[in-house]
Amino acid sequence: FRAPQTDTEKELAHIWERVLNTKSIGATHNFFEIGGDSMLAVTLFVEIEEKFGQSLPLYHLIDSPTIEKLAPLIEAESNSSDFKYLVPIRAEGSMPPLFCFHAAGGNILNYIELANALGDEQPVYGLQMRGVTDKSETAHDRVEDMAEEYLREVRRFQPNGPYRLCG
Repeated sequence: FRAPQTDTEKELAHIWERVLNTKSIGATHNFFEIGGDSMLAVTLFVEIEEKFGQSLPLYHLIDSPTIEKLAPLIEAESNSSDFKYLVPIRAEGSMPPLFCFHAAGGNILNYIELANALGDEQPVYGLQMRGVTDKSETAHDRVEDMAEEYLREVRRFQPNGPYRLCG
């Protein structure tokens, strides 16, 4: 157990305690291992936005599932990535990557459990809905437009098929 040290870590701990309905959250506790899930993650990030005035993409909780890893992202000025919709859930592994398309809610956190079940050699990437990261964007009006845009991201990452897809 490492107690939160910085003001940001301490405030995050208070938010996590409310969202997870628990006490004594340490800076190194993993959100998903102490009862968090994709629905609670949405609540968590709404509270983070209210407290810090910063809207973080939900996928940051995949790579930064602890307070000590999430706090620097809140403190950083920029949270951009090379890809707009493609989110690494597990980037390492020797097998061909699996690309998972978001469900109706738009986020891809529900694929963390699948990635863990598939093992360390299976890279897994999620394709999140337009508007999840950039709130100025609106969802696609047509599935065909969505598929075209997501295919561009997948091909930019992996130029040649075959492709392993899931949804």
